[in-house]
Amino acid sequence: MPAAALTFAATLLSGCDVIAALELSEDRSSEYARQGDGDEGFFSHLPLLERQWLKRAESIAENPSFDPDKRPRIIPLNFRQQPWHNEIALLPDDIEARLSSDFGWRGLFGKRDFHSGIDIVADAKTDVFTPIGGEVIHLAYNGTHSGVVIADGERQYTFWHMTPAKSLSKGDKVEEGACVGQLVDLGRSTHLHYSIHLTGPTMDHKDRKDSNAVDPLSLLNL
Repeated sequence: MPAAALTFAATLLSGCDVIAALELSEDRSSEYARQGDGDEGFFSHLPLLERQWLKRAESIAENPSFDPDKRPRIIPLNFRQQPWHNEIALLPDDIEARLSSDFGWRGLFGKRDFHSGIDIVADAKTDVFTPIGGEVIHLAYNGTHSGVVIADGERQYTFWHMTPAKSLSKGDKVEEGACVGQLVDLGRSTHLHYSIHLTGPTMDHKDRKDSNAVDPLSLLNL
């Protein structure tokens, strides 16, 4: 079973795309930036959810392709597959997996598409583990549109294109490292879609939007 918690990446993959409008006011954002300058302890003491909103805002400022409300003039080329080294403990350590689609604006079938998470290619029926604990708020059993949504009280985590574990029911509490399902066989397109949405305390899975999604890889160093 993979490590339960998020772990630091040895090197963050380049070109990771993040998203959306900061829900803190500009004044608060600027205040945090000013007070945080030269004070390593200040940022670490912010509530985790607010730190993640700020991280998201920084990413958008650095790269417009991270903002779902602004289509960049030049869409990043289709993402080139890179080895997945379990920076986030989602899949077993001993399986071969690749990061196949990054976060943010991308070209998909000749069109512009905003991707609210990351895709990881692995074999069908590969076990999927949750790196966080929380409550199961949504289960879906419909081929491509199969998966699990887990809420931790501040965020919602999506594990998509996988068949939910038979033991799971809506309302269940799951612990870090629990197996939440297996990848659905989609042929050459078999992959796990994983996303994190900064929804706040809502338990409605429909509150996951592009405007509150964040690149999972951008949170590894928080």
